[in-house]
Amino acid sequence: MTPEFLIANFERLAEAPEGIPQLKRLISTLAVRGELSRTRSGRSSKEQVHFRPLAEVAEILDNQRIPINSDEREARIAGKTRDELYPYYGATQQVGWIDGYIFEEELVLLGEDGVPFLDPLRPKAYIVSGKTWVNNHAHVLKGTLVSNKFLCLVLNITSYEGRITGTTRAKLNQSRMKDIPVPVLSLEDQEEATSLADELMAKCDELEKRQEAARDTRIRVHKASLNSLVEATTPDELSTAWQRLSDNFDSLHETPERIEHLNQSILELGIRGRLSKLDQTAGKSSEWLPELVESVRQSRDELGIKRKPKTDDIDLSKVPFVVPDSWAWVRLGTICIQVTDGAHHTPTYTPTGIPFLSVKDVSSGTINFENCRYISEDQHQALIARCNPQLGDMLLTKVGTTGIAKLIDIDREFSIFVSLALLKFPNEFLDGEFFELALNSPALKKQSAEFTQGVGNKNLVLRHISNFLFPLPPISDQRKIVQAVRGLMDTSNGLKTDLSSAQVLRTRLSSATVHALAAA
Repeated sequence: MTPEFLIANFERLAEAPEGIPQLKRLISTLAVRGELSRTRSGRSSKEQVHFRPLAEVAEILDNQRIPINSDEREARIAGKTRDELYPYYGATQQVGWIDGYIFEEELVLLGEDGVPFLDPLRPKAYIVSGKTWVNNHAHVLKGTLVSNKFLCLVLNITSYEGRITGTTRAKLNQSRMKDIPVPVLSLEDQEEATSLADELMAKCDELEKRQEAARDTRIRVHKASLNSLVEATTPDELSTAWQRLSDNFDSLHETPERIEHLNQSILELGIRGRLSKLDQTAGKSSEWLPELVESVRQSRDELGIKRKPKTDDIDLSKVPFVVPDSWAWVRLGTICIQVTDGAHHTPTYTPTGIPFLSVKDVSSGTINFENCRYISEDQHQALIARCNPQLGDMLLTKVGTTGIAKLIDIDREFSIFVSLALLKFPNEFLDGEFFELALNSPALKKQSAEFTQGVGNKNLVLRHISNFLFPLPPISDQRKIVQAVRGLMDTSNGLKTDLSSAQVLRTRLSSATVHALAAA
């Protein structure tokens, strides 16, 4: 097969997900079989390729390796300049520096452990040269009957199925490495094969850079288009932004991830009242908001909730966006009957009983009882005296993965851990579906992120949740918004499913084409 033939098919093969790695593997496969040549059509499939065990075509220098822990290396290099140091190599790459060297020649390093042996598209071997130090996580090889470049190509396309040991950390022992079959070509054929492989790999890298540049441009245009749509302040601006997005829809929404960004924009447009005709008879918020506040107060009295959430005053000059006169900016603590969280202590778990949910059972955006813990009825009764999640209430993740809201839409008893917040609200003024959509919108997600404290152990405290700024329409507008958002998101999610299926199909087609070319 000639390089020109491969180049002619580059674009087609590279379009699929993992297309470039597939191409690189095909190039390596053809090269080591002697089937890639500029001067001839390539080795005939009928010609037999001779193989010899790796131990017969390369020198194994593992006995010269010297591992040094990071503390010792840090002590040895302290106070020394970079010119006084040498690269220190591990399983897949350079992992540091050291003030000495073991080898001073070109070598092939093949990972011994911590290497993606079962992923055919990721490298397992690489070449080093000059003065180097290698630890015991990489086998050290020097080609004798084959060149180092040729050997590296072979090792990166070798199947390691059945050769590796270990379950949690795959390992390739020297004894199992020694008998890896290596095709033996003449030195002239090896030189041509590796030279052409280098040339074609460089073409792959160029193509990959062009793809990344084009992808980055599309992402920037995509973000700008969605931002223009969300930030439009007049009907004309909104119409222009939507038309621009529609004209370029296929190119801008080519991946499931981009569709998810579109969904977020739909949510944002929804809570800004841009997707539905607003109720002109609702009146100003000053007319109906006091009724909501009074309803919240009465509900708190009925439930015996004495502690009112602490909320700050609202500076309307600092709200995220302007809302219609019939809407109001409010604090969550003002419109919620209760803002609390689950158990602050770990209960005694039982094999069966009452479900006990934590952040992991809600962070997917659904309430999942499949892998939850259980507690006894007595513990449950004690916990719900303070925090009683019920049908129609809202859950909000507040520890670890923060800011994910889920309406309780199942009539089932359960208790919750401290990693979940519980928000009770007046259903006659606040539609549960709208509440969930709004809490999961970019504007509210941004507040969740800003209020979340900590790095490793992230926490969104109740006081900050109570102080979320919330755009509240009258109930009639809330229901229209839910209907409009759900309709658009059903359509976009259908497209997302189609794109995912198309990506799988393109990947399979690319793999089948590569295999067909390799077998030709």
